[in-house]
Amino acid sequence: MDDHQEASFSSLFATAKSKRSNLEAFASATDPLYQENVRSAIEALEQCRKLADRISLFSPNELLEDISSNDLQYLSIDYYQADIILKQTTLDRKHLLRQAQTFQENFIQLLDTYRILSKSNSKLYERYTEDRDNFSLLLSNDAAARRDTKITRFKEEKQLKQKLEVCPTQLSYILSEETTQPDMKSQHLSQNPTALDQDDSALRDLHLAEIQLNTHHAFQSLDMISQELKILASMPPTPPPGPEEQEADYRQRNGLRGGREDYSDRLDPSLSDLYRGGKAGPILNKDGKPLQPFTA
Repeated sequence: MDDHQEASFSSLFATAKSKRSNLEAFASATDPLYQENVRSAIEALEQCRKLADRISLFSPNELLEDISSNDLQYLSIDYYQADIILKQTTLDRKHLLRQAQTFQENFIQLLDTYRILSKSNSKLYERYTEDRDNFSLLLSNDAAARRDTKITRFKEEKQLKQKLEVCPTQLSYILSEETTQPDMKSQHLSQNPTALDQDDSALRDLHLAEIQLNTHHAFQSLDMISQELKILASMPPTPPPGPEEQEADYRQRNGLRGGREDYSDRLDPSLSDLYRGGKAGPILNKDGKPLQPFTA
């Protein structure tokens, strides 16, 4: 990428990850601002993906060594897209699950192309491709075996997170010797990105560690998606609404009052409706005072 493309890409990607991080501060996913952040993040990642395709950022003819250290982070675009898609609440759930499943699969397939997957993850990916809809991380029905698998994966995740921590000696030559905050030398790499600009090796290690952690979470997501799709498939279909329900829904969508007592054969609105601008409710209160303004 040239400098302009890199700046644009970096800005879009940083915006998407920032929006995603901000979601943790919300108490409810139904908060309109929460969903606004979700939509903004999805749009930014979609632009990143289109730009990556347009400039052929990744090629099956390349090796991992051919990808610059800074560009490694963009291997996770589809992973983040899948993760954020599932945070939407306004669309059909089954459709969202299928979308996320496709993005996670694309993410893992891209890593497989560059031979980034570990041996254990390669086996998981092979098992996933054999039976996508029935994929599960826990194969055995034995409770003890399932518990051992959960413990093993928990330990793996903990180790992957530890890889993202910076050894004090690794940044000792990067950070100022005169700093009055020695604890800065052991801070998380992702919280100190500017220091990494001077250390390509550390930057590369950071992005590769992030990719490994994202891969771990991607397989967990595919497991969850498979289980949830099964639950949705087993649920009885929602029966179509009857005539009365359809009429009530029509009245509600068009701001009409329901009930036989409100029925009238008149095609023109009543005088009171005209005064009220078509709004439901009485015009005057019990003392004769207007409840709604009269308009000419």
